[in-house]
Amino acid sequence: MLKTLKLVPRRTVIIQLSWLGALLLVSLAVIYPMQRAAGGLDREIKGMKGQLDEQKALLPIYEALKVRNQTAPAGALPTPERSKLSRRLVSTIPFTFRKIARESGMEAVSVTPDVASLLNQPGQFLVHLVVRGDFMNFRKFLVGVGQLPYLERVEGIEIQPDPYAMEYKLKIRLAMG
Repeated sequence: MLKTLKLVPRRTVIIQLSWLGALLLVSLAVIYPMQRAAGGLDREIKGMKGQLDEQKALLPIYEALKVRNQTAPAGALPTPERSKLSRRLVSTIPFTFRKIARESGMEAVSVTPDVASLLNQPGQFLVHLVVRGDFMNFRKFLVGVGQLPYLERVEGIEIQPDPYAMEYKLKIRLAMG
């Protein structure tokens, strides 16, 4: 072998060794990082497949919940056609609010129309209410008040705890015509 090595010119051996070194350098600099990246992508694909299998297993539960949620739509509150309260019906305001309180299981402690509010804002009438009862009945009371066609807005609600029941102070603005 030594004889054949002596027959090959020295320059050819150097060129072949440099090509071998370049090939080794390319494999270390390019191919090895690509192999590592491919391994990372393989691990990521395995993780995604696991998540996909999980979601496939949970799909029937999701579909059942989705159907159950669609079959129970939330009830919409009734909204009457808006109108204005005539001046001759102003005297019935306390009776109307007491009736709504009674129908919702609340006790109307006081209903005070604020006549001075007509001077400040013509066309709007302020009523101060104090009702007593529990929260679920208060919700029913507010729904009943919301059904009044001449209700402009509820300006304020103040809640005070009472030993027997909650006391609610309301400021309600009504539209006057």
